[in-house]
Amino acid sequence: MTEEKDSLFEFEDTGIHQQPEQPKDEQKPSEEKPAASESVEEEAALASEETPEEAPQEEDVPAEEISFEELPPVEEPPAPEPEPAPAKPEIVRKEIPVAKTPSPSPKPISRPQIQPQPQPQAKPKTRMPIKSAQARPPVSKPIAEKQAEQEPKEKEAQEELVVQTERTVPPQEQPAPTLKKSGKGALVLAILFIIVAGVFGYLYYDTNTKLTKENSELSANLTKTENELATTKKQWADEVGNAKNEINSLNNKLKEEQAKAISAKKEADELQAKYDGMKELYEKEREKSSQIIQLTAEIGQLKERNEELENEKNTLNRIKEDTKLQMESLTKLLDDKMKELEAANRQINNLKTQLQKAGTPSSEEAEDSKKKIDELERRLSEKDEEIKDLQKTVEEMKKSSGEIKLPKTALAERLIETEERLKRKQKELMTVQDSLIKSEKERKLFVSPLKTVYDWVAANNSHDIRQVARYYAPTSDFWKRWTSGETEAENLRSEFQKFTAKGVMKVDVTRILIEGDRATCWMSVTIEGPSGKDVYASKMVLIRDNDEWKIEDEGF
Repeated sequence: MTEEKDSLFEFEDTGIHQQPEQPKDEQKPSEEKPAASESVEEEAALASEETPEEAPQEEDVPAEEISFEELPPVEEPPAPEPEPAPAKPEIVRKEIPVAKTPSPSPKPISRPQIQPQPQPQAKPKTRMPIKSAQARPPVSKPIAEKQAEQEPKEKEAQEELVVQTERTVPPQEQPAPTLKKSGKGALVLAILFIIVAGVFGYLYYDTNTKLTKENSELSANLTKTENELATTKKQWADEVGNAKNEINSLNNKLKEEQAKAISAKKEADELQAKYDGMKELYEKEREKSSQIIQLTAEIGQLKERNEELENEKNTLNRIKEDTKLQMESLTKLLDDKMKELEAANRQINNLKTQLQKAGTPSSEEAEDSKKKIDELERRLSEKDEEIKDLQKTVEEMKKSSGEIKLPKTALAERLIETEERLKRKQKELMTVQDSLIKSEKERKLFVSPLKTVYDWVAANNSHDIRQVARYYAPTSDFWKRWTSGETEAENLRSEFQKFTAKGVMKVDVTRILIEGDRATCWMSVTIEGPSGKDVYASKMVLIRDNDEWKIEDEGF
């Protein structure tokens, strides 16, 4: 913008200027025309006025139409014909819209530089004919129009520029004005030119001084601002670096806390799993204990019942003994009755024999004999019936295979019922004893691996490798190294001493899995020593060998 404004003030001073005529509809007073142009027009008007001696007498020409710019050269030699001038350009008035933008900081305004006009060579003083303005060919040079075309479309301040064309004569064809010809107008023009040049020079100097001072102040302020900006930027960079370091440290702390939280959660999960395992073991142990207590109570009741049955059995045995004694007495009585029967038979036979030898007896004797015979026969029949009853009883006793079958009495029926109940209770007792033995085996099967593990820990804390070796299976690496030779045994002993020197070992079994003759234990091993406390996660595999559990493999 500054260069464009400067170019507006650069113009060529041809000495005498005349304002071209404008159409009436386009002649508008320009409020923005500088005062210098008005003074130049006045000088040109004064210069165009002629003295009474120089004015021609045969033609009256107005003073406003006379212009020294259009005077042709002296016709001493034959002058060439002037070239036809182009048509008179129309006066163009352009209004350039300017965008409303915030006014920037004030910029230095360059003052127009007044260039001195080269003086043409002096020519002989000859009187030149004055031609009218209509006869002279117009020569125009649209300098302002070219400058207006080169201006940008956007400017910071709104202004209206009226581009006017001026007819000028090339400087080589323009005659050199002299004081004699110009007269008082040329002197006034020179004085005005000197005044305007001085005013413009002073304004240029004053403005340049102010602008230089302002530029120096602005440069100092700019340097100070740049230094403050650099300092602030450095402080911000330091603060950002410190903030980044703090963020990194906080991130590291956060990661550490997260790691601690994860480890704490892991420990909590392990403790929860351990607690659940122990709770499950406790529930199983409590169920087993309740079952054992119940079975023990049943066993006590069965024992009491067994004692009652034993008493009843003893009573039955006593009854059996009494029955045997009665049978023996009956047998003896039977034998006696048989003997008496034989004796009666012998008596009857003797009486019959005596009657036959005596012949025919008297009536009285016959009646007495007959009475005796009938008595004997009656006695024989009674004895015979008793013998038959005894024989029948003996035969029934023999049919029962030696068992004494008593008559159906209340005691006999109670004895039979007691025998049957005793048999049933004995069967129940055998069933309970079998279940008790089975549960005891299961309990031993579950508790034995834990017992082996805790005994192994106690052996490790005793620092005796021979006791530790007792708990290893023949298929384990420990046992193979222990029994392979003296050298390997010594190496194993030194490793065992290094391991036990760390401190006291404690074991917490978190889980146990028994599959047939193989058991797997997951546990947490804690070693407390002078150097601190170390916790390891361990897994141990045990196998059953003759109702004992031994270690086959271990790992930390």
